[in-house]
Amino acid sequence: MSYLQLAPFNAEVFSQDLYNDAIVNIFTRLNTAGRALTRQEITFAWIKTGWDASKTGNRTAGRCFEELSEALAEEKVNIDIDALVGSVSAMWSVLHGDGALLTATDLLRGEKVRPMAQDLVNSWETVSTNAIEGAKLVDDRSFHFGTHYRSLNVLTLLLAWRLLGRQWLATHPLSVLAKDGFEKALDAAFGNNCDRWILMSQWSGRWGKSTDKALADYVKDLAADWTKISSLSAPDDVIAVLKARMEAWNGALQAESSKYIDDLAVLTRDRVHDYYLPLWLWHRIDTQRWKASAISLRESKRGSLSFDVDHVVAVKLWETLPGAQPQVDPEDDSALSADDLSTTMNALGNCCLLEKSFNIAKGAEPLGAFLQRVHDFKTGTLKVDDWTKELGIDPTLVDPTGKPTADVRVVVEARTTAMKSELKEYLAGTRQRADV
Repeated sequence: MSYLQLAPFNAEVFSQDLYNDAIVNIFTRLNTAGRALTRQEITFAWIKTGWDASKTGNRTAGRCFEELSEALAEEKVNIDIDALVGSVSAMWSVLHGDGALLTATDLLRGEKVRPMAQDLVNSWETVSTNAIEGAKLVDDRSFHFGTHYRSLNVLTLLLAWRLLGRQWLATHPLSVLAKDGFEKALDAAFGNNCDRWILMSQWSGRWGKSTDKALADYVKDLAADWTKISSLSAPDDVIAVLKARMEAWNGALQAESSKYIDDLAVLTRDRVHDYYLPLWLWHRIDTQRWKASAISLRESKRGSLSFDVDHVVAVKLWETLPGAQPQVDPEDDSALSADDLSTTMNALGNCCLLEKSFNIAKGAEPLGAFLQRVHDFKTGTLKVDDWTKELGIDPTLVDPTGKPTADVRVVVEARTTAMKSELKEYLAGTRQRADV
């Protein structure tokens, strides 16, 4: 086939819906660049053909989605229109599609997908406002897309969950005080559950294999909840359904997330960034620790504060310790293998989250000696012993110079065990963040 030709619209020959179907079907088969269109591009084509701009302040579908994308970017959610269309279509499936995500076959059937545009345009104010407000709540809790979570499904499901409450409110007028109470209860439920959802849905491996099935199952859960919620009249009953759903989701993720923490270990120094998110949380689940963590450890105050994973005892320093060179002795049960030593040097217990230039400036210097050069410690405003104690850093790690490797290893392993225990307590709900 060399080309397809679409005749001008003629109301005496075609209905508008049939004509729009023809346009979208051509889009699915050909385009000028010869590139296969994504499912989201086809979905967006359908949305555009059925969009009634008079209901959105004379803004086209394209303009509405662009504005939403720009607003989300201000809340640290930088995604393209394709990704946004996918996220919004999942929300539509929750409210109007009985929890069934659109398939490739659906996109070729106008009667199946065309209603999406009408449904979205009728509730666009609620859908878009909810997405922006929800993204802001997530940003306020210091979670950023691409840094603290990489799957957009994590945020999509959170926003869809919150949308159930906002959509119910849009269709159930309340008094000023009742509305205020409902909105505050909804945001409180969001704040109490979103952190564990963001962390555990990743640590449990939900977005690894079978991602599409996992998303489809969660969307079906929310659609079932919407069926219940849409028939309710009491605000407290709506909140109860929403809380139960998030508690069920998080509860189902706890065991796998805890196992992830138990198994968390890296062999090489270039992989310690794998600890970033666990450390990000660990620094925040104790009040005194967070106060200590919030102190900038830069020798220079220039530039914005940026944190990364750093070794407490630098690898170069570790390599100078007595016994650091593994001895191959089949008669000696205490001899360390190269892998044992590498695992210990790069263990969670030998790491913390500090300013990015910290490790570069410190080099192979002991932590204690470096801190003495930092202004706050040099002037006596802060004491090294107090600061390191709050971060769970034993004096052996503050200055391990001349100490046997085996002794340092014991301290690192003990700190690793204690840190993992606290992280699992948070996953179980017995610890809370101290920074929000």
